[in-house]
Amino acid sequence: MAIYILENQKKATEYACLFLSGREFPAGLCKGTGQEKFNAKKLSLIGNQVENVDKLGTRAPDVEVLLLSNNIQLKHLTGRFLWSFKKLRVLDLSRTGLISLPMEIGKLKELVVLDISYSSIRSVPDSLGRLVKLEHLNMQNCPLKSFPVHKVSNLVNLRYLNTRGLYFEQLSVIPDELQSLAALEVLDVNTCRLLQKLPDYLAKSFLGLLALDLRGCTSLSQLPSDLQELQWLQKLDLEGCLSLQSLPEAFGSSGAFPSLQELFMTGCRRLEAFPELQPGALPRLRMLKLPFCARLQHLDIHPKALPNLVHLNLGGCAGLKELPDEEALRYFSYLEELVLNNTQISSLPASIGLLPRLKKL
Repeated sequence: MAIYILENQKKATEYACLFLSGREFPAGLCKGTGQEKFNAKKLSLIGNQVENVDKLGTRAPDVEVLLLSNNIQLKHLTGRFLWSFKKLRVLDLSRTGLISLPMEIGKLKELVVLDISYSSIRSVPDSLGRLVKLEHLNMQNCPLKSFPVHKVSNLVNLRYLNTRGLYFEQLSVIPDELQSLAALEVLDVNTCRLLQKLPDYLAKSFLGLLALDLRGCTSLSQLPSDLQELQWLQKLDLEGCLSLQSLPEAFGSSGAFPSLQELFMTGCRRLEAFPELQPGALPRLRMLKLPFCARLQHLDIHPKALPNLVHLNLGGCAGLKELPDEEALRYFSYLEELVLNNTQISSLPASIGLLPRLKKL
């Protein structure tokens, strides 16, 4: 219906939002004389078999959102093309055939979002560091030869950084230069398999961090001892961190992780000990997932720790023989789901029957 309206009710040049996603690229869109301008502020050409868009910029100077993802045939962008979009705020080049970005990318002074994930881009120009308004940078699964640390470190307003799946020696340690990213809210280094440790500056520099994704960081063997001081962290994902044997004891101290709601440690098969949780620890935690931590033998939770816990998953913890003591369980008044399959737990404390919201056992 939307396509019918687009083709029959107005000329494309008259639309404020022009969405042609999933269609064969309309050749006439770029072959005009340039006399007739597009009024569009948002232009989506997702999956249009785009090969060349060089003339498009001269016809759509007011575009603020440009979506070119899923065009594997698109292998080159000229600097002139990018410079045509002086008002551009969102640029999506994900899943394209691009192998590089022109230097002119640094002239997009209004750019807030840049997505080059799953493209063929192997390097980024120095001018990337001039995008001072950039808040969202997604480089997931790019075949980058090296981490562009000196460029990214200049993006002082960056709030979201996704380096998921980047695989090169330089990322065995997150560079010190990145501590300049004081506005960072989401750090995603999922599947960075060579990452061995997190920087000591993390809790001191990323004060507003909301989510930290470390899934699949199979070489990660330790966490900073002050990570629990991240006052606003809501989600910590350590799934598949195969080298992690323990967590800092401070993680279980009173007041640790005051905003954390989700802690995922699925498949941390070398994890032998979980910190003893003191009263007041993890006060807002709702989901604690520890399935398939085969070496975990006990879980010590003091009464009044985890007061807001809703989901507790211990399935597949083959070495686990008992639950936390009965007194601690009494305080799980919000618990709805308790998963204990494939453990050595042979009996349940009587206090299980007193949990008012338990729905799944």
